[in-house]
Amino acid sequence: MRTSIARLRLCGAGPGGASPSRRCISVRIIAGVLLAVAGLLHYQRIGAKLESGRFEPAGFIIDRVAILTVLSGVMVAGYLVYTGLGL
Repeated sequence: MRTSIARLRLCGAGPGGASPSRRCISVRIIAGVLLAVAGLLHYQRIGAKLESGRFEPAGFIIDRVAILTVLSGVMVAGYLVYTGLGL
């Protein structure tokens, strides 16, 4: 866990803590584009299912995984803020 958090910190600041490195910026841009494409494909697939009347909402497990993902993200962000401020 600490290694991952250290990598997040390193990716957020380049040498001297001034700005993110080019590699990290490139990775973030590529990840953002891939997520946008995935969202578009999902949107189109759900739209087709709604039009044909075959849409079924996500199940119970999908909701729980999404909630756990959000909570863990908030906890990591809180930890980074807490350790960054030196509280």
